[in-house]
Amino acid sequence: MTEPEASWLNLGPGRFRLLRWPGAEDRPVLFLHGLTAVADVWGPTIEALGGERPDCFAFDQRGHGQSHP
Repeated sequence: MTEPEASWLNLGPGRFRLLRWPGAEDRPVLFLHGLTAVADVWGPTIEALGGERPDCFAFDQRGHGQSHP
């Protein structure tokens, strides 16, 4: 499985971990995790899309994973 690129998104008082799985298409897709999950949960789903997938992004929502509360 390809490891996503990790970066940080600073919005107001919050800091969010953002993951990007690079793709071949121009239109990006944002994946949002559920109440008890983290951004990494989308890795297997995004990998299953194959090589012609769009750029895919997911972030740890406030208070989840590595994002700040």
